[in-house]
Amino acid sequence: FELADLVYHRDEMPAGQIDDLMDIFAALDASGTPPFANHKELYGCIDAISPERTWECISITHADVNIFIDGDPSVPAWKKATYDMWIRDPKCLIQKQLSNPEVKVFIDYAPRQVFCNNHQQVWSDFMTGNWAWEQCNKLSEDQENQGAMFVPIILGSDKTTVSVATGNNEYWPIYISTGNVHNCAHCGHGQAVSLLGFLPISKSK
Repeated sequence: FELADLVYHRDEMPAGQIDDLMDIFAALDASGTPPFANHKELYGCIDAISPERTWECISITHADVNIFIDGDPSVPAWKKATYDMWIRDPKCLIQKQLSNPEVKVFIDYAPRQVFCNNHQQVWSDFMTGNWAWEQCNKLSEDQENQGAMFVPIILGSDKTTVSVATGNNEYWPIYISTGNVHNCAHCGHGQAVSLLGFLPISKSK
């Protein structure tokens, strides 16, 4: 990991120079085996690193907080306050969901259209909808997207108060999932839905 950090992060060594460095390591090693075969193997090792899904606290304010006039009685206190929002890395959560072997047979890797015997279209899972089909058609027009997988993100929350915070705030849960997973997997508690964070809600009026 120290070598990967040096050549990729700290030195930002080009791919060709990484290959040359691996050749030098191979020549110096008695067995002729370098730490990595080439830059592709190094990049693959870095991509395979799974960061911890730790919690992070971010501060949020009203979008117009900078234009409020101090002392203006028409502006409620909750609009001028700063709130702590606890959240996890959404990318890590989505990667965990899509790599979960329990739902691998319940994932749509591309949009699909389903029709009954009478030729009527059936909409069931998210990727059977017209929106997913249309979005993929638009994305496919860009050659750089060829071979990529369309992963729509679905966020949700409810008014269930999971924790009463200090002061006039309470927290509501925020959930994250993908549109690729079938509805039956969402309802089956197969880790297809993850807790993304807690949204602070002011109890002030």
